[in-house]
Amino acid sequence: MVPEPGHLWERQSLLLKGLSLSPDNAELNMREAELLAEAGRFHEALAYGRRAASLDPLDPVLAFELERLPGLRGPARRGQKHDRQCGQALARR
Repeated sequence: MVPEPGHLWERQSLLLKGLSLSPDNAELNMREAELLAEAGRFHEALAYGRRAASLDPLDPVLAFELERLPGLRGPARRGQKHDRQCGQALARR
């Protein structure tokens, strides 16, 4: 049974179990990125999203999902400057 959308800890537990068995699964990495973004952990979300896109660089859906991760503005591939801006925005909260 898959937990309902609001149950972040249960969802993350399942995702991390899957990633421990299949760390190079692009889909699982992207789902973890989305969950982390939903939880406000944008820097970690970006790392998982980038990993997902690098594991399957020809998948246009993963590239699209990376660009649309919640909490990220503009292209997610802007690099360290964008990461710093996200971290600074979180620190101001």
